[in-house]
Amino acid sequence: MYNKAAFTIDEQIAQLTARGLEIRKEDNCEHFLSHISYYRLAGYWWPMQADKEQHIFKPNSKFRML
Repeated sequence: MYNKAAFTIDEQIAQLTARGLEIRKEDNCEHFLSHISYYRLAGYWWPMQADKEQHIFKPNSKFRML
């Protein structure tokens, strides 16, 4: 049905950082993405996005602010 492969946790973190979200090691992002999921967390970082279509974060957006 779909040809897109699922992103690994590392790929999800790389995508978020490429889009401008600051993620530090002590934020424990891997834990949250693996236990809660990218799409569940997306609702929390939605207000932090400047461009909703490209999913680009506003300046100074930090994972620890979720």
